[in-house]
Amino acid sequence: MEDLQQLLGTFDLDLLDDDPDVLSGSEPATFAPPASDDFILVSSGGDRIPVKKMLLIANSAVFRDMHEVVTTDEDEEHPSCSLTERTSEVTTFLAASVEGSTAETPRRWLSLFRMVDKYQVPILWPVLKLGARDADAQSSLVAYCMAALLEDRKFQEETAWRAITGRGSYSLSLWKAVPVAERQRLQQWHGAERCSAKSAKSERERVWAQIVFYLFKSPNPIQTLSELHVCQYPYGHPIQAVCSQCRRAFENKLRGINVAWEEERSKIKLFIE
Repeated sequence: MEDLQQLLGTFDLDLLDDDPDVLSGSEPATFAPPASDDFILVSSGGDRIPVKKMLLIANSAVFRDMHEVVTTDEDEEHPSCSLTERTSEVTTFLAASVEGSTAETPRRWLSLFRMVDKYQVPILWPVLKLGARDADAQSSLVAYCMAALLEDRKFQEETAWRAITGRGSYSLSLWKAVPVAERQRLQQWHGAERCSAKSAKSERERVWAQIVFYLFKSPNPIQTLSELHVCQYPYGHPIQAVCSQCRRAFENKLRGINVAWEEERSKIKLFIE
């Protein structure tokens, strides 16, 4: 299954799609007057953003080529080129280029990643990796998605187990940007029996991983965590094959998550595609 949304009951949703600075179009439009050697980047909203020419051409092969072919209008003092990115995306990119600043939200990180990839700016890959490490403190699922896009397999595996068993924010736009193969990789990792069945604790962890694996494959995904709590486990479900003690442990954990879900339900919405 290509989507993790049926598992969102175990996460606090990060409603990044409601970020007004990203989506509303009310972007900052006031910039310092350009210096004599500045190059002008024109955002999709028409804002003219001055930037030092050497900053672009020294770090980006694409901007270097654009600078070579751009023409200057008779009424313009500075050469300029139009971009498809919003002003907020361009300024995030420039802040990372000048100051090494990491993006503040997963959505901004994704826009920075896309610009770094599109304009071929390898010098900013360490900034993206640092942002992924910072994100892991808040949400291992977000960090897993970032690691997948960066093709950092070691960090990806480190975050894989925490991505499902922990709690954290969820960025739908970031998850959809991850290649399908990497979404399936997470499914495979969590479907594997990573823990020994010798102790009750490890057995509970194994059962939890199998439950997650089943939910990935479910043809009728749940729409709320409450549905998961009251659902009847079908024949062949992994939980049917475990001892009653481990089953109760799983259900107790599920009830605890359900309580947290009820507390957050008034603030967040859960959508299933």
